[in-house]
Amino acid sequence: MKKKRRKIILVVLLVLLVGIVAFMNLKPDLKMLVEDNLSELRSELFVGESECYRCYIASGYREEPYNCDGVKNELVPFAVISLRGKSGNIPSASYTLTVDDKEYVGQFEYDPYGSGLVVDAEVFVTSENAVKLCVTVNGKTEEVKLVSKSKDFKVKVDDVVNIICENKKEKLDELTSLRKLQAEIFIKIATDNDFTFDKSYYYVCICDRNGNTYDFLVDVDSGNIVATKS
Repeated sequence: MKKKRRKIILVVLLVLLVGIVAFMNLKPDLKMLVEDNLSELRSELFVGESECYRCYIASGYREEPYNCDGVKNELVPFAVISLRGKSGNIPSASYTLTVDDKEYVGQFEYDPYGSGLVVDAEVFVTSENAVKLCVTVNGKTEEVKLVSKSKDFKVKVDDVVNIICENKKEKLDELTSLRKLQAEIFIKIATDNDFTFDKSYYYVCICDRNGNTYDFLVDVDSGNIVATKS
């Protein structure tokens, strides 16, 4: 009787082991893998100007804390407002951002990556919202007339996820272990440095846990990958 019970236990354990091995060898859903490891997702771009300033707002969700270390953290909403003067640098400025019926106020900071000012209003803004931005410098307030540029993008963020899966499948497979992606992915919106906003791209960065990055640009109209760096 004891021998029979041992046999049954061994058979059950063997079946479980075979099942676990088979499960681990199954290829994970690539799209789900990408979506589960998005550390930044910029889907909205507003651009505009006033008499004295040019401005754009990039909004979406990104990880907090924000680190390019291959590990995704919890996502929080953001709306990065970038401001530049039409004639010379702006020493300091404050803002009032109205999204529908709610106001967000604060002070701009110096942008270390550009020649203007920048601030995060910490809210997700879309083209469905009524958005108004007022900028105050030296006591003078101007409204920056904003329009949603991303609303006219032919390629949306979901399309970018599919483009990543189709064009970077080999790299994603290489970075996948035990059905988990050992990397994080950033999808941003890149626009002209001169604030003319003539052309926009999706900037995609795959960052593995060794700090290696694999970057490329996607045209927002055609979906073509126009530049790659790895």
